[in-house]
Amino acid sequence: MQKSKLVLCEGRGWKIFGRKRSAMKFCASQGFTLIEMIVSLAIFSVVAVVALGALMKIVSANKKAQSLQSAMTNINYALESMSREMRVGSDFSCQESGAQQATFPFTPAECTFVADSSTNPNLINGSMIAFRSSKLNGFGTCNLEYAYRFEKIANRWDIQKAAQSIVDITCEGTLGAGGVAFTSIIDPNVIITGYAVVVTDSNPTTAPNNPYPRATFRISGYVGARELERSYFNIQTTVSARVPSGQ
Repeated sequence: MQKSKLVLCEGRGWKIFGRKRSAMKFCASQGFTLIEMIVSLAIFSVVAVVALGALMKIVSANKKAQSLQSAMTNINYALESMSREMRVGSDFSCQESGAQQATFPFTPAECTFVADSSTNPNLINGSMIAFRSSKLNGFGTCNLEYAYRFEKIANRWDIQKAAQSIVDITCEGTLGAGGVAFTSIIDPNVIITGYAVVVTDSNPTTAPNNPYPRATFRISGYVGARELERSYFNIQTTVSARVPSGQ
């Protein structure tokens, strides 16, 4: 049963003392029923829910894109720093496990080391690669030694760096374990779950025909605390030294 409401309507009017007056009368006008209001609210609610869901997906996708971009920028910066220094360095030396320190002088050594938490979750030892940089000490008598290592911290791998000081007279100091401390170069929000380090043609005795050492790095992991917000990455780069080993 429809309800109606009363409104004032202008009538045909009449004349009083020769002047026409408008007459007002009540007439009926139909309004909205309760069922119509409920249906309208239901349709509006469905549209609002759909629009909100689409908005949340856009926000989540944007957050994942920003997290991935931040992680890639951080990882690329670390790898670019390593590549730039190793490209003009020499005498690559690689330690496969338990690499807590690097003592110089050392013998260039090759290695193939793969660490993947998905295939070997109990692996706790990391690896380290050390080399002679192109930077001279403050006295101009020798090239400073640099080292990078992968260190296990909780459920992730951390990339750390140590470099000899320019005041080192002989460039034969120790990096790590009482010597120059290693410092992290990776954002702790970037979770590295696996990596690989391969150094070839580093020893001039075993590779006399190819004296330019090469190093390959592969890093995989993710960013994002929650599973739905995680963005995964897998990066690989290869560095070839411009200076022959032993020089």
